[in-house]
Amino acid sequence: MATIEHSVEIARPPADVFAVLTDPARLREWQGTVLEARPEDEGPLRAGSRVHEVRSFLGRRIASTVEIVEVEAPSKFVLRSSAGPVTFHIQQTVAPTAAGSLVRIVMEGEARGMLGMAARVAVKAADKQLRTDLKSLKALLEH
Repeated sequence: MATIEHSVEIARPPADVFAVLTDPARLREWQGTVLEARPEDEGPLRAGSRVHEVRSFLGRRIASTVEIVEVEAPSKFVLRSSAGPVTFHIQQTVAPTAAGSLVRIVMEGEARGMLGMAARVAVKAADKQLRTDLKSLKALLEH
């Protein structure tokens, strides 16, 4: 199992950052691998909510279902895979700072099948993608 962790400071209040970070309809605006993201239920995400995602990663189209484990607005959002070729657990935190908010994302995961055979390449690509996604989130929220 691999762990990837990155953070970024964003010049916006935690509530604004958290709203974008946790909105499936906005994932494509800042996550470069997302092709589709749709929740099973209407309304705000809560523990037990599920989101169906389709991503493009390492040239493959990957469908998965993500289950929300914990939501503590505007500071903590935890999710895990419940179906798909990659097992993962992601904790996203948003903490207030003098300049706005500090976003920290910790991803733990393991790939199966073809992605599992290329684990080193997949981890390196996921690490690079997370850095890029956080830069995109910062640009989106600060403009």
